[in-house]
Amino acid sequence: MSTAALKRVVVVGNGIAGLTTTDTLREAGFDGTTAVAMDYRVPAPAAPQTRAAA
Repeated sequence: MSTAALKRVVVVGNGIAGLTTTDTLREAGFDGTTAVAMDYRVPAPAAPQTRAAA
């Protein structure tokens, strides 16, 4: 596959297949923009926990 005509690539999924795809593109000479789309929720940071004085 020739990557000469590609300027932007969107990879869906950040698992091993998605990351291998981006690595393979770079090794093949692709120097365009890559974006990795993920579908997972990141929990909000928890509030600091404090203990009441005994």
